[in-house]
Amino acid sequence: MGKQCFSLEKLLLYLKPLGKTIIAIDAPAHGLSDGKEFNAPKYAEYLHVLIQKYQPKIIIGHSIGGAAIAYYLNKYQNTEIEK
Repeated sequence: MGKQCFSLEKLLLYLKPLGKTIIAIDAPAHGLSDGKEFNAPKYAEYLHVLIQKYQPKIIIGHSIGGAAIAYYLNKYQNTEIEK
């Protein structure tokens, strides 16, 4: 687990018993991810690729990750995301 995912480690302990698939990611230019540039729009592009691949119903973020999720939902208008 990279540095960014590590910050969600305590939350993952509560989510695991729900029996759902959990995908924890490092943001671009964070943790073990490549890159030198990081901002909410760039992170939203990264989320878009992952969301197309895994098709989650719920996405969780904190700090700029939460801002990137809001940006993603506004830009891509994904109606499949429930929460």
